[in-house]
Amino acid sequence: MKYSRWKYLAAAIIINLCLGAVYAFSILIPPLESEFKWKRSETITAFTIALLAFALSMTPAGRLQDRRGPRTAASIGGLLLGLGMILASYTNSLVWLYMSYGLLVGLGIGFAYGAPIATCSKWFPDKRG
Repeated sequence: MKYSRWKYLAAAIIINLCLGAVYAFSILIPPLESEFKWKRSETITAFTIALLAFALSMTPAGRLQDRRGPRTAASIGGLLLGLGMILASYTNSLVWLYMSYGLLVGLGIGFAYGAPIATCSKWFPDKRG
């Protein structure tokens, strides 16, 4: 079976578009603040936690990817990201938002982010830089 490296590139683009949803958090801030009467400093902490979890999970995710492959790391990341988004949609407290959006979404992005980049760099050695 002949593998087309272009399908890996298409999958990588789709994965990164999904992972970029975390940066839309600023759109959610005004409705969250008006609905729950939260302060900006309280609401934005969820995004801060997400970015911190994202950064700290990259190393264990990379090690997992080296041992088990990019499909495993990306799948775990996708599950965590999806679960975090779904749970965040049911939030009614800051702690729940911090745990769902902050922690789970951040971990999901951390696990899934490296997989498409590493995979594409291996499939396109002639197109570096």
